[in-house]
Amino acid sequence: MEKNPAIKEAWLNRAGTVYAIMWADADKTDEIAKPIFEKYKVSFKKLSNKEAEKLSPAFRETRKWYRGAEVDKLSIEEAGVIARDAVTFALNEKLLNDKEADAIKIEMENYLKTELVKVRTVDKLYGNEGTKKFRNDLSDIVAKNIGKERADKITDLYMQKISFEKKEKKSGCEKKTEKDACCKKK
Repeated sequence: MEKNPAIKEAWLNRAGTVYAIMWADADKTDEIAKPIFEKYKVSFKKLSNKEAEKLSPAFRETRKWYRGAEVDKLSIEEAGVIARDAVTFALNEKLLNDKEADAIKIEMENYLKTELVKVRTVDKLYGNEGTKKFRNDLSDIVAKNIGKERADKITDLYMQKISFEKKEKKSGCEKKTEKDACCKKK
């Protein structure tokens, strides 16, 4: 975005849900930003002035908004989160011991720190090919440390867990208030 002279600054919030563009002159969202979002298959909605005003008090706050290469810092941080979550799952299921988990976490995190900052097309990142590559590479890291049979078991269980969580989220049980909750805790 910032390669275009009409754009003075481009920012992404920490959650990756809001992209803020500071125009050099007039707002050119339809002429410049929209085609870029469409090219990379990013759905977007232009905020109203009122919606943008709600975000402005926190705008540019350190560790809340990022520009350009700073976004890579988030990807590197996310590498640690993904690796930690994967080994925590396996530890909780008693599929790994602490020593195995530590070794796998370090290797996964290092792999993801490199992979998550590579420039790719959306199709290569999120398409079947990209998803399969990440899964295979991460499974290979686990297999190298504990053997293929155990690695396959962990990978299968982890993928089932993720799939279940996605289905649960899509089912609409995300009401915020207790009164409106469609899912009751047992």
